Amino acid sequence: MNDHLISHRPAGTGHPYRYDLDQRVPVHPLRGEEYEIRVLTDPQVTDVRVEFGDGTQVPAERVDPATVTLDFGAPAASPTGSAGHLASAASAAPDTGGRTAWIARATGGRGRRVHHRRPDRGGR
Repeated sequence: MNDHLISHRPAGTGHPYRYDLDQRVPVHPLRGEEYEIRVLTDPQVTDVRVEFGDGTQVPAERVDPATVTLDFGAPAASPTGSAGHLASAASAAPDTGGRTAWIARATGGRGRRVHHRRPDRGGR
């Protein structure tokens, strides 16, 4: 049996000013508010669906990690002179460790479970 990795941490790493590629955004969605369920998978995974407690499924879309919003809060100050030694690190695309990023969009107010479809057996 070949199990493929799927990573979803509802609260991510808990960083106060940065979202992760495998967390729920926002972490505590309000009823009726749209939110993202972010997932990282092995590259072999071809389909990711979020299944809610009532049986409703929402498909996730494969995304380019460089296009995903990761920072929130106050905007960064404009650089003056040299960009500084942390500028390249702050602007670098997130490292997925070779995994694929996915995002499903849903509306708050339902239970949460994440499943993925395995390409080798077509199941979960």
